[in-house]
Amino acid sequence: MIPYETEDIRSIVLLGHGASGKTSLVESMLFKAGVTARLGSFENGISMSDYDPDAKEKKHSIDSSILHCNWKECEINIIDTPGYADFIRDTVPALVASETVLIVISAMNGIQVNTGSTGILPAKKDSERSLW
Repeated sequence: MIPYETEDIRSIVLLGHGASGKTSLVESMLFKAGVTARLGSFENGISMSDYDPDAKEKKHSIDSSILHCNWKECEINIIDTPGYADFIRDTVPALVASETVLIVISAMNGIQVNTGSTGILPAKKDSERSLW
């Protein structure tokens, strides 16, 4: 394990509506950083984020997952949150643990009901916001 200084550690939480692509984005980040040898997805059942049998069966996140990678001499902690309102209990605490919020919006479906709700949460927590 590489020893990092505090200023070289980043914590990012991904928010967005269900099926907006949060887990796919995390899988791409991990693959690009060399954490995984192949790109995981729900379809092939090898998502690093969704390890729970219920999540695999339903093909969507039901719990927040904490993953990490090394990128350009920084340690990046990534929190992948569930997008459906039924699982909001895992989204709110993830905001406390992160310094940056990335709101993921589906290119096909655009902004949906929970997208607006999750966009309000970081404003209440005084976090930085980015749209992807």
